[in-house]
Amino acid sequence: IGFIFIVLRSLSDKPNKVILGIGLILGAIAGYPVWGPRDQMFTFAFTAIMLWLIFRHFRTGDRWLWILVPMFVLWGNMHSGFTGGLLFFAIIVIAEWIDYFLHHAQALSRKGVTQLTICLVLCTLVTMINPNGPLIILYPLFTQFSTAQQEFIQEWQSPNFQYGALIAFEVLLISTIVFVMYGKQARLRDILLLLVVIVMPLQSVRHISFYIEVSLPLWVSN
Repeated sequence: IGFIFIVLRSLSDKPNKVILGIGLILGAIAGYPVWGPRDQMFTFAFTAIMLWLIFRHFRTGDRWLWILVPMFVLWGNMHSGFTGGLLFFAIIVIAEWIDYFLHHAQALSRKGVTQLTICLVLCTLVTMINPNGPLIILYPLFTQFSTAQQEFIQEWQSPNFQYGALIAFEVLLISTIVFVMYGKQARLRDILLLLVVIVMPLQSVRHISFYIEVSLPLWVSN
């Protein structure tokens, strides 16, 4: 499901289909260390859906954006990765407000950015509809910064690029940076998201899935 929505988001830029296919294969191989029947796959799917709905809002401004609110209710009760979704959403909103105030040629209207902001606030609030209440927002921090997990669980450690399974991720990482630098001009939101998802997997291997979701559409379009 996650890859389906990555494809849908990539197709909006009308990419070369061969390049899209190569990118998907590279992304699938790059994520090998984290794929598996685990709860974090819900986060992979929900993040892809969220990014597709937000970027759809940039193009059409329709009401599909509000699907995110009930989705975050579900997401907040299934995996703590919903905080990553909120982080990406907040980065996009901040970038769009900056573009709006700087009168960027492709900036959303004030109404469009306001809708995004309201949706972000609502999505944050509804994640608290669970047995933990508001404390659910803090819960992921305890796992993210757990010394025991960082030291003793391999996927919480930084990637070892001498491990063959991470070569595809290394190629995707370097090539995306090069493509964005020398390809068509990227928007502020794309640059900020890319910077965040570069740092995340370099800290913990398990965050490679976030990198794939954000970077693949940029890799394909550039």
